[in-house]
Amino acid sequence: MTRIKLLADENIPDLDFLCQEWCDIARIAGRQINSDDLKNVDLLLVRSVTQVDQQLLAGTRVKFVGTATIGVDHVDTSYLQRKGIGFAHAPGCNANAVVDYVMSAILDQFTDAQLGKVTIGIVGHGNVGSRLSSCLRQFGISYRVYDPFLGDQPEGSVEDPDAVLSCDVVTFHVPELRTGPYRTFHLLDSETLKNLNPAALLINTSRGSVIDNNALHRLLVAGSDLSVVLDVWENEPNINVRLVNEVMLSTPHVAGYSEQGKRKGSIMVVDAAARFFHAQVPTELQFSKGRDLASFDSLMEYRLHLSALYSAAQESQRFRSRVDESNEVDIPIVFDEYRKHYRRRSEIHYR
Repeated sequence: MTRIKLLADENIPDLDFLCQEWCDIARIAGRQINSDDLKNVDLLLVRSVTQVDQQLLAGTRVKFVGTATIGVDHVDTSYLQRKGIGFAHAPGCNANAVVDYVMSAILDQFTDAQLGKVTIGIVGHGNVGSRLSSCLRQFGISYRVYDPFLGDQPEGSVEDPDAVLSCDVVTFHVPELRTGPYRTFHLLDSETLKNLNPAALLINTSRGSVIDNNALHRLLVAGSDLSVVLDVWENEPNINVRLVNEVMLSTPHVAGYSEQGKRKGSIMVVDAAARFFHAQVPTELQFSKGRDLASFDSLMEYRLHLSALYSAAQESQRFRSRVDESNEVDIPIVFDEYRKHYRRRSEIHYR
């Protein structure tokens, strides 16, 4: 068959192994990909930092777009459908790693005894939220779930979002929705932030725009007792630097950056692209799925294993030290470089 011309974000791993038999591979930084780069490209593989729309693709010969991410808000899927351009993403690829991050942040704030008295509020019960609830259920930790899109409501579901926002911990696992009755854009704005338990632990690993970052900054500067963990930010990589040091933990969109998560994302989108182009993909790429949740006999055993595996608090310290060493104008570069050169980490298998 004719070899496929592939352009990929340079941070997508394993493409040589997966594609070298049927593709000519070129790589570029995701934020730098432009229309001129795609003139002679058949297959485009991106991550969340590349906006894929008519402006990028018009006048190119791109036939298939894959994003090695859970979310698709950076891709104009309606345009792709109208133009007959194939598309795939990687739902659930990094869900286990995100749960590791969220649980690390929670366990850093509460002892095992305290966790017997708190309730975790989960907004969104998809690939990440459902795994998180499985983990909490495994160790008898109380939780509530709000997700109006689910037909069959899971255990712990509530119909009133305020019942989740009033929990001791509130964690978001939703896509970015800017319209409709269940809009998530600025779901927490200057008014709805007031509905939170004033002493809550607030965690966002979904989309930066779920929380109005400027409103949150004003609230924290005014002396709020909220403890805030942010892995995602509005206007990445041009983030609100002042907010970085106001929140309890701040990391540069790396909650899902496990070795397994990245590899699963690559495999999922390449497999879909190969089917589209009638190519064969090697099946020998193997990696450990991580220790199973069911293998832990106690919360203490889980805590010890996770702390050896990953620490969101230490991640925040590393990122903040780089921010503190840099001029404010260089923060976007620091943000992207941290992600580009991210260290390898493993994950726990929740499902």
